[in-house]
Amino acid sequence: YRAHHVDSLQNNSLPSFVIDATHYEDMQELLCAADILITDYSSTMWDYALTKRPCFLFAPDLNQYIADRGFYTNPYSWPFSIALNEEELWKNIMNFDSNKFNIAVQKHLDDFGSYENIDSCNKICNIIGISEKERG
Repeated sequence: YRAHHVDSLQNNSLPSFVIDATHYEDMQELLCAADILITDYSSTMWDYALTKRPCFLFAPDLNQYIADRGFYTNPYSWPFSIALNEEELWKNIMNFDSNKFNIAVQKHLDDFGSYENIDSCNKICNIIGISEKERG
């Protein structure tokens, strides 16, 4: 569990089986370690989408957020299932289809012009002249 920085100031009581990673320094490391991500409309979903691992949106206040602030794109066009309550979240997790999800994520990345891929780091190292031996 990692609270939003605003919520991290509150004293949240978590069950003993939950690891509180709220104050863990590097969010990217947590995303790499996670098997799935459950988030609201945090931009972490876009970083996590690059892993092609399951991501679920739990946003009980989505309609209010849309009315108050809005989004650049329609959240219902995103490749993630949206749950407005815990029952919907459970249903989305239980009915998850990895093939459908992977196709939707790839389409979204393609539509937005993402150039990320599995060997981006190697390509950059080659461009700037760092050999495989130097990379460790």
